[in-house]
Amino acid sequence: MENYMYLNDTCEYSIRAEDVSFSVLVNKIQREINSIENNPEMSDTISKIMHTHAYTELFICINGSALINTSFGNIYLHSGDLLLVPAGVQHIKIPDSSEWASIGFTYFKSKKIKQRGLYYRLEQLCLCEQPQIIRNQPELCSEIHKLLCNASTYSAEVTALHMLDILLRINEANLCENTVLSSKYSTTDKDVDKDINRLAQLERIFELSFMQDIHPLEVASQLCISERQLNRIVRSRFGTTFHKVISERRITAAAQLLMTTSFSVEDICVAVGFNSKSVFYTAFHRKYGMTPSEFRKKQKNMFGIS
Repeated sequence: MENYMYLNDTCEYSIRAEDVSFSVLVNKIQREINSIENNPEMSDTISKIMHTHAYTELFICINGSALINTSFGNIYLHSGDLLLVPAGVQHIKIPDSSEWASIGFTYFKSKKIKQRGLYYRLEQLCLCEQPQIIRNQPELCSEIHKLLCNASTYSAEVTALHMLDILLRINEANLCENTVLSSKYSTTDKDVDKDINRLAQLERIFELSFMQDIHPLEVASQLCISERQLNRIVRSRFGTTFHKVISERRITAAAQLLMTTSFSVEDICVAVGFNSKSVFYTAFHRKYGMTPSEFRKKQKNMFGIS
């Protein structure tokens, strides 16, 4: 059975306050994808494929400059900058030498209170259509960095409460300007799994291990849940089946490799995890309406690549 060691790299801290249940997920170790042995070009390409989360993610640039690619364009962060990436927005942190950190957080209404409480204030901050840049906040970044470094010495409640306070201060200071709110990813959806750590672990398995031969039963065992429960969570989070999520990740990676490398179609087929060339061709044609070779040729013609 595959042992996903990177699942031990996160800690979850939760608290209930007023009308919300709030959870924050801290990534203890930042890992880059390095799953294709002896093919650094392929690994580098795949490591830049964007993904999404079912929760809001906050990036903190501590030193240097960091680049996050998003579906809204490239975003450069400098020391003292923060970036809020809403749930469902495609993004990827590009590997570099900067010192940075990220946390994920989610919240759910725990009481039916009519007045506008913490839940409403978090909605203001998180239900935006695109990433929100928060510039020149070195003291705030320093405070978050200190919290992350010392989280293990505090109780889970203290860490979660401190992070909640920081987020509310960001909102109250109106640091995110021209925010367009969206209800597309409202956390009031009853079908959304409320275990942020489990959601993060599942997403990381799909993100880092889609090239491997992984099975639902093994993943369910790693997450300490039943296969039936896993299938329910996958359907709720991704709107499709476990195997289709894996296939979609592989096809997306294959398309990226076809556009940016000169590896043969056969090598790419194997590298992204397909054991059958015919299955690969069928899945690729279903998504793009053409063969991999035709796709590569079309992309080269489109961008004038010889």
